Amino acid sequence: MFDDLTHLRYLDLSSTAIRTLPKSAGFLYNLQVLMLSKCFNLVELPENTRNLINLSHLDVTETKLEEMPPEFGRLKNLQILTTFVVSKSSGSSMSELGRLLHLCGKLSIQELQNVRNVADAEDAKLKDKENIKELIFTWKTSGPDIRKETDVLEKSLRIQFQDMMMHYTELQTLHITSSCDSLTFFPLNLANKVENLQIQNCSHLKCIQLSKDLCQELKFLQDLDISDCDDLEFFSGRGMQTPNLTSLSLSNCKNLASMPEQMHTLLTSLQALCLSYCPKLESFPNGGLPPNLHSLLIENCDHLTPQKDWGLNKMASLTRLTIIGGCSNLKSFPEEGLLPASLISLQVGELPKLEILNLRGIQFLTSLKGLHINSCNKLHCLSEGKLPVSLSSLSITGCSLMSERCQQSQGEDWPKISHIANKVINGKVM
Repeated sequence: MFDDLTHLRYLDLSSTAIRTLPKSAGFLYNLQVLMLSKCFNLVELPENTRNLINLSHLDVTETKLEEMPPEFGRLKNLQILTTFVVSKSSGSSMSELGRLLHLCGKLSIQELQNVRNVADAEDAKLKDKENIKELIFTWKTSGPDIRKETDVLEKSLRIQFQDMMMHYTELQTLHITSSCDSLTFFPLNLANKVENLQIQNCSHLKCIQLSKDLCQELKFLQDLDISDCDDLEFFSGRGMQTPNLTSLSLSNCKNLASMPEQMHTLLTSLQALCLSYCPKLESFPNGGLPPNLHSLLIENCDHLTPQKDWGLNKMASLTRLTIIGGCSNLKSFPEEGLLPASLISLQVGELPKLEILNLRGIQFLTSLKGLHINSCNKLHCLSEGKLPVSLSSLSITGCSLMSERCQQSQGEDWPKISHIANKVINGKVM
């Protein structure tokens, strides 16, 4: 197929149905760029891929590669390698990465459970690859030999990880997904130059740790996303001194019982806070929420019900508030004086005991443009009061008791909503 194309320098086969490259691809000695992204059926590269000694860019994102071919480290001119799949048997071990000295940008290392021994991991020389800006580790946590495999991997990571992180002066994004059982705490200081940190599906992680001796070095962290960490219970220390953190997301952390201390003084740059499926959270630390939040989402946190001591009414930057599920005892919302006048969008849904939408808590929200109520089966009326004249969109869906109350020209609550330009009540445009 490629026999007569020995001078080819650029080959793009992205989004094709190929399962493997023909052997003749290994004779493209002058090839510099090989694009194979979104080849969803691609499972292997030919063994003679090692002959592509001038290759500088290899993109195999969104493929099903099972391993890298043997002697992959011979591709010493590689600068962009999107994915390295560690081989369990005949392909390239992790040590082959050690020969690729010029890697930069984003690198995803997959099937890490196949690391053969500690020396194999050390030979990868990850700590020397200082130009990598985004690093993703993934490995499987099930299989017949998984206990032996993860024992090796855990020892390798304990030896390398701290030293490696100290050398990655250019690393901007770090994803840790489906970790070994031994990761019971994560010291944030190891990621002291990282801007985006994602920790996902680390089932035995119990604590996010911050050493006060190094806390000032976390000035680069902007986004922190922790999800599916069932054993995570708390953030240690006296809060997170991350002055430039703008987004914090915690989801599916079933045992998380407390938020970082001193949020209102330490997280002054935080703009977006998302809390989802954290059933043991009951409140925020003394002092309330960070003062400069723009967006707050609370979803299915059973015991986390909005309170005045959160300081929402003082948050002049808060424009979007979403409450979905939880709040099991909430019958009327919002309490008068609870919300700030800066609010532009208010959405509540799936509140099982909500009966009354309290207009006294809404009428002074002079910036409010969108109000959306969804799946509150017991909601049966709007209280005395008015909706703000700024409101241009009202949506009440899945609240069957409200249809008659909001019936055009006849419903008891119609005078309260008639001035709104766009109104949808249980699927009916009013």
